[in-house]
Amino acid sequence: MSLCHVQRFASESLARMTAVLLTLVIAFVTLHGADGRRRQASISAQNEAPAPIRRAGSILAGTRTLTPADVAVIQEAVRLALAGKYVTQRLGADHGPPMPPALASRVDEYLMDERGRVRFHRYEMPATAGSRIPDTTVLEYSEIPAVRCGDRTAYPDARLGFDYSRGSTGWRVSRAFLVAGDGSSQAQYPANTLLRLPASQALDAGTSVVGARPVRGVRYVDGPREDTVWLDPQSLLPLRQSFAITMDGRRAEVHAEDGYPPPRPLTRPEGVTPPDCL
Repeated sequence: MSLCHVQRFASESLARMTAVLLTLVIAFVTLHGADGRRRQASISAQNEAPAPIRRAGSILAGTRTLTPADVAVIQEAVRLALAGKYVTQRLGADHGPPMPPALASRVDEYLMDERGRVRFHRYEMPATAGSRIPDTTVLEYSEIPAVRCGDRTAYPDARLGFDYSRGSTGWRVSRAFLVAGDGSSQAQYPANTLLRLPASQALDAGTSVVGARPVRGVRYVDGPREDTVWLDPQSLLPLRQSFAITMDGRRAEVHAEDGYPPPRPLTRPEGVTPPDCL
């Protein structure tokens, strides 16, 4: 091979290596630039969180015992964090008798309103004997002012709620009920205990871990019953609730795991017209 050919081969090889190295450098810079942008976006998202959530998050991340004033701040932040959220909830038993299969397989779905209260709640029970269609229930907590059907007298600070059920014959209104203005009549929904009871009755439940995520608990004790809500200090969203009762020296405890997946449609069933009075 002549010297000219050797020089040309070396030049072409160097050009190819330079191109490969340049490609690797561009890929490296792009990858780490994307990682950096993702990290920066995460930091920005935390910094852009509403002030009540940032304040409550710093309280939950601290080490001192929660005070009633702290819990009041946390309550406000949890309502704000839950506003507009689609939430799923699964039940499980920690101590005591096992969970009935119908409840163990049940998934409750909630759509929260702009004030962190439940707007719709849907759950499904297994099909009963003689029917192949599962029984589905949708509860609507409306903004319709509650009035009496006879004289149209208004119920003080109350709204109308509706219970829709679906069986083999389709959807129907099973009942109408009163909803307190603060949402305290809602028997089961994410953080119900925390949001409906006074901050002065709350206790610090310490720290724990839910799904590899550190959480801080707020507990309420009423006689033999203990209700604990475990919160994510960053998002202020409830991740787990524990309900325990001790009777005759025996303790039974169940829990509810809260999730926040992409939302599914959750509205009033089609073709059903609820009443405008109670």
